[in-house]
Amino acid sequence: MNCILLAKGEKSLRLGKIKPFILFHEKPLIEIILEKTTELFENIYIVTTKKEKFKMYENEKVFLIEDNIKCGPLGGILLGLKHSNSYYNFVLPIDLLFINNNLLKYMEEKKKDYDILYVKTKDFIQPLCGIYSKKVLKYIEQNIKKGQYKVKSILQSERFNIKIITEKEIEKFGNPMDMFFNLNTKEDLNWLKEIENGITSGSN
Repeated sequence: MNCILLAKGEKSLRLGKIKPFILFHEKPLIEIILEKTTELFENIYIVTTKKEKFKMYENEKVFLIEDNIKCGPLGGILLGLKHSNSYYNFVLPIDLLFINNNLLKYMEEKKKDYDILYVKTKDFIQPLCGIYSKKVLKYIEQNIKKGQYKVKSILQSERFNIKIITEKEIEKFGNPMDMFFNLNTKEDLNWLKEIENGITSGSN
């Protein structure tokens, strides 16, 4: 199985920083997520609108895909699926730095009798932490042509066999709120700095 990394937060007005290169314990987020994924997946595809910024990470296992669609995560999933040589592909954003590798492995090893598999708890869904088959390609293309850019629209389609990783399953591997912390606001960035400095270790 391959992994599609969505590195589309090159510029974040809310953060005032380039998200993939924000440091945590002196290491950029993109490097943290690459360390987690390269040991689990055959190939990694980084989808980005700024391909030149990621050249240093390109190698025989990590490939860069220029995002020329620019319609958010849905376009990134589409491009990743098109380039990948694997029928099933794990999709992740670059800022899930606390995601548990055992959970990723658990999801990867699930019986492949679905078209989409993603995470859902009582508080949130995580369509950007999931596995997508190439069966969804044409439907994504159709949605993008119609101007429908929400990933959730795919999850609501009755044409696909969709499986969910439940909160009970996730809790076997850690606190869901911690694992699915993602960096979107300056408050999130401050919380990350508090963890780094040992001020807090709990959920934000």
